[in-house]
Amino acid sequence: MSIQQLFRSSRSLLLAASIASLMPLMLGGAAAIAQTAQSTSDVKPLSNQLGKLPQGNMSGKKGAPSRRFGGGSRIQNVCAVGPQAMAMISPADNVTVTTSDQPSLMLWVNESKQERNLEFAILDGNGDDGQDVYRKMLKLSDKAGLVTLDMSELEDAPRLSKGEDYYIYLSLVCDANDRSKDMVVEGQLSSVDFDLWVAQRQPSLSTSSQSMNTLDPFFQVEQSIEVGLWHDAMVQLNRLRQEGSSAAIRQQAQQRWEELLEADEELYVIADDTKTALTPLAIADVPELNSF
Repeated sequence: MSIQQLFRSSRSLLLAASIASLMPLMLGGAAAIAQTAQSTSDVKPLSNQLGKLPQGNMSGKKGAPSRRFGGGSRIQNVCAVGPQAMAMISPADNVTVTTSDQPSLMLWVNESKQERNLEFAILDGNGDDGQDVYRKMLKLSDKAGLVTLDMSELEDAPRLSKGEDYYIYLSLVCDANDRSKDMVVEGQLSSVDFDLWVAQRQPSLSTSSQSMNTLDPFFQVEQSIEVGLWHDAMVQLNRLRQEGSSAAIRQQAQQRWEELLEADEELYVIADDTKTALTPLAIADVPELNSF
């Protein structure tokens, strides 16, 4: 046998021996991987844990087009300083579910070089072919901060029908003579019955547990998060951080508010900029306008 043949034969024997020695380890590793996959399948998703992942699709409804931010370089120094003009405070799936028939909607606006008008519109059904339910023009200052649109305080605002889907538009009017320059955020709005909503999603949440800890101002906040009413939780936190009965409550509400915003992959960028509350200066007559 030549030296080359002997070398090839020896190398084949060594390779076979190496594979044989590694087989138990390979089989054991495969078994460990399978066991790990089996064990992790029993782990509950993080979104099912109270308040840990509030920015997901918690409504159970089909998500509306993701248009929570409005902005662009063309409106700098007119509607806003910087690329972002405004942002709607809504869940990541862009479906605002609330138990109120006249809900409060929240919008962050950036500062600008002049006062601005904000058009608030509600349409029934789909945003593409829905009919006007309500439309109002509001006047804003040039400051940056959080604008709260409480429908119960807006003149002639309707009561939303439970179980119906609506579409909302919030349009920052940068040039009244050219509405194509508007900065618009939009999304779906649904008013639901609390008891029916909870019964469908958390049957184990009894009436007695719902009424517990009513003196704790944060109980309703966490309960709303647990059953997928993210918007209602944020509205309550917004009130507590501004109107809480003590400095400790206001501070805790502010901290929880920031946590929920920072947990959202888009809204986190404005978490620090929502501490200032803005009030619309006046309600202006709505001019004759074309649909969006």
